[in-house]
Amino acid sequence: MTPCAEYLPLLSDRAAGELAPADAARLAAHLAGCGACRAEGEALATVLSMAALPPPTERERSALAGLAEAIRLEQRRAGLRLRAPLRYAAALLAVAAAAAFLVAPTLARRAPRPAADEVAAATQAEAWEAPDADELWSDSDLAFDDGSAAAMAGADELALDVVLAEE
Repeated sequence: MTPCAEYLPLLSDRAAGELAPADAARLAAHLAGCGACRAEGEALATVLSMAALPPPTERERSALAGLAEAIRLEQRRAGLRLRAPLRYAAALLAVAAAAAFLVAPTLARRAPRPAADEVAAATQAEAWEAPDADELWSDSDLAFDDGSAAAMAGADELALDVVLAEE
């Protein structure tokens, strides 16, 4: 015989001692007529009683009394230790930025400035013109000898033959 599936959660709650009074009355009425659920309820109570721990002693309570606060305090200290290098780096960056802010005007005054005639000459420079491709080719050192030109012509004829043969 198997217990009724809808009453299994109630049986578990009763064995754990957490059954609500309204559910307890409903379960008692069901257990009066269902032997399978009674047997399952007794088995659950037996298993949970074997797994139940004895109540803590006074010595155990005193050992655990400040544990939660000690853990929170240590976590806070660990967080501060992890953030300390970041704070030092931020402070160093702030000092470096302040020093750069104070020194920059001095360096800007000492920087060499171009003469007025150099600025005028740079603004009146000629407009850039694109070079002639034929002139560039003729100026380059690349040249085809007769053999390579013939080979290229032969390759073109071969490619044309292949295309014509496919059609």
